[in-house]
Amino acid sequence: MTIRELVEEVKAADETVARANEAAKLAQQVLDERKDALLAALQAEGLDSAKVDGFSATIRPKRRYGGTDWEKLYAYLKRSGDMQLLERRLSTKACDELIEHRGGKEIPGVSLYEYQALQTRRG
Repeated sequence: MTIRELVEEVKAADETVARANEAAKLAQQVLDERKDALLAALQAEGLDSAKVDGFSATIRPKRRYGGTDWEKLYAYLKRSGDMQLLERRLSTKACDELIEHRGGKEIPGVSLYEYQALQTRRG
């Protein structure tokens, strides 16, 4: 197969994925709207669950914490060392900027993983 044929095949597959992603996005919006309507209806009726033809929906209490004052939170983390409160993922952009600011000097405890990726673009 030639490079041109391979590019055309990647383009066709990319277009298929783009259409499927758009359809999935719209389907997700419909699902979210219907879930919101069901949740409101269950709450209005004072119910915590419903079941139809083996499909069930149950209201479950959930909790999630959010930062309201990041400066205070970071100060606490520095004092206490309770770093497990954060998800461990580094921002590539922020690391690049800090290394540049440090004159190319690496950040302690950070390593760079480089890999090859194929970038495609529509239109």
